[in-house]
Amino acid sequence: MLARTCKPYRGLFHSPWVLVSRRFAVSAALSVLAACGGSSVSDHIGAQARSTGVVDMTQAADFAWTQLRVYTPYTSREKVCKDLGGLAPDCLKDAPPSVPEGKYLLVFINEGKEAQYVFHSRRNGNFQTSTGVLVLQRDAAVFEVLPTKSPHQGDAIYLQVRAQARP
Repeated sequence: MLARTCKPYRGLFHSPWVLVSRRFAVSAALSVLAACGGSSVSDHIGAQARSTGVVDMTQAADFAWTQLRVYTPYTSREKVCKDLGGLAPDCLKDAPPSVPEGKYLLVFINEGKEAQYVFHSRRNGNFQTSTGVLVLQRDAAVFEVLPTKSPHQGDAIYLQVRAQARP
């Protein structure tokens, strides 16, 4: 297996210049995705939390979705896909291998037909959940910033689901 992936480049299409061009194209594509993808949703969450003390996910994620699932750091792709089941049929192909330490994985599901996987930086808010996954419908996806109780928490932001008003 290793021998196949480490073959030397030969021929016109595998010249060093083509290799540099491919690397540049991949780098440019990743920059564009980072600029308009997950980081912008995470940045919108952080901006709302810092300015208003409330995060309305419908404003932070301005694309079509009906359900939000929040996965904690260290959650594996297998656990995410098992939880999502039929809501995300391409999960094993599309979901990241795992959730890194400094991030949450936000999965926005649009009527059970498609899923968008977005990393959220903990510097923009820590979701308070007692389980490994938080499931919210679009109309209930509003969080309040909890006050910090200790000077050791510094500038950390803690987000708790807003209690729904009862009739």
